[in-house]
Parts: sequence; structure tokens; C-alpha cells
Amino acid sequence: MERAPRSHDAGGVPGLRVGFGPGVVHGPIRGGADAGRVSQISALTGRSVKGAALPHQLRLRLPRQLYAREEVEALRRAYVTFRESEEAEAFRYPCQGEGRVEHMLPFRPPFNTSIFHTDDRLLQILGDFLKEQIKLELMTVITSPPGSQHQRWHQGWRYLFHPDERLPPYAAVVTLPLADVSPEMGPSEMCPGKKRRFYYGWRCDDFSIRVASTAGTVAIFDYKTLHRGPGNEGSAERPMVSMVFSKAFFLNTEAFVNRGISLLQTLHQRRYWEQFFWHPPARDDQFRV
Repeated sequence: MERAPRSHDAGGVPGLRVGFGPGVVHGPIRGGADAGRVSQISALTGRSVKGAALPHQLRLRLPRQLYAREEVEALRRAYVTFRESEEAEAFRYPCQGEGRVEHMLPFRPPFNTSIFHTDDRLLQILGDFLKEQIKLELMTVITSPPGSQHQRWHQGWRYLFHPDERLPPYAAVVTLPLADVSPEMGPSEMCPGKKRRFYYGWRCDDFSIRVASTAGTVAIFDYKTLHRGPGNEGSAERPMVSMVFSKAFFLNTEAFVNRGISLLQTLHQRRYWEQFFWHPPARDDQFRV
């Protein structure tokens, strides 16, 4: 991957760059006259690039085509087949944004055997970012058909200890489009720098970043970062894999209660967690110290 001119490393994470030269994706800076200069950029990783002067178009460096197109297309076809089956209704996941459909992926082939959530390159980036043992907290596919509406601005999780806390990241969102995403199709939109609890009523009025990209290109950002899926004004649907990776201690308990997750979904979700932990080969080995 070529090096962006006048670019800044995004927190030292391999493959992730914030730059002002030619980029693979870009997004408009939204806001008034002062939006051309910000004191802090927290694009993708949530880490800071201080004092950066922004041009009209903020360009982001992403790992281009982390996954091959044929691999992504195979996953897309498998998901569409699953989505149209009778089985899918039991895995329907609550999703905001009128017209959108979201499914938790069941723990069975080809989903649990795919390379997408176990890729060594991705796990190396996430390990460097989160600094501890990680697990796949959740994996769903969100489909935004033409005419689907904006999501509200939201975050993945509330505070751990205090509403005004400023803690290192404990979870990260990885978005993986299963088709090429143009600006008209409503690519994922992030609000860098806003990571405290959104119940303050915060919206992204100053500037935002929309990550239009190609199928197989991932975007990674702090779970606490304000983000949303814009409405799809294009002519094709936008299927996107949403993966949440977290430190081993973290569990989004609010999702189980507020979203009414079924026992079946919980059991399948647990099986994904288990892939990231060592399991003793014999029962008695579990009790050895």
C-alpha cells in the first residue's frame, strides 16, 4: 500500500493511516467555517492526531481490499441464502433505521468457519489497539436497501464507571461491506473525537466522516465513537458485516436486556466467544491450578 503524502500515522496501528494526500476513500467535512480546522482527529482507531489542518475533503487510509473479492462475494451469497430461509427469522436482530434488516450470523458453516473474523492481519491490528486478549463480541450483517432511512447517532456502549470517564478503548467496531459502497448508498459515518456517552444529546454537527469503500475493505473504530448508518439513496442494497471485538472482560449486557435477544441467539453468540479462548481437552483439567 502506497504511503500518503503529508500523512500522519493513526496511533501506530499497522495499515491504518490518516492522510491528506491521495486516498482510497474520503468523506466530506460537515459543519461551519471552523470545521476546516480541528484540534483532534480520532478517525478509525480513536487515537489522536493533534493540531491537524484539514482540507475540504478529509481522506482516510484503510487496509485496501483486506479480503479478496471472491471471498467477500462467497460470504454475500451465503448470507443472502440464509436471509431468505425460514431459519433467518430466529436470528433477526433489532436494528434502528427505518427499512434496515439485521441478522446475527448463526454459528455454523460457512459463517463460523470463514476467515473474516479470524484473519491474522485483522487480529494483529486489533491486538495492538486493545492491548489485551480479545474476543469476537458480536457479528451481524446489516442490510440497507434503497430508500432505507438514517440511523440516529449512537455509540456501542455506555460508560464503564462514570459518565465523564476518558478510558482507553476496550472494544472496537469492524465494518466490512459485502459490496462496493458509493457515497449515495450511505456508507458508515463517524464523528471523530466524540466518545463520551451520547445520552448528553450529542449529535455530529461540526464534522463527520463517511467511509465510502470497496467490498472487502474494512474500517475500524473505537466502540465508544459516535457513529451511524446514513440512509441509502442509491439503487442497490448495501449489505455490511458488523463485527465487535472486545477485551475478554467486556460483555454488552444491555444488549441482552434492551434488545430482547433470544436464548437461541445468545447460545450462538457464546459459541463465537469460545473460539477465542483455550479449552482444556479433559473435564478434570478445568479444575487444575
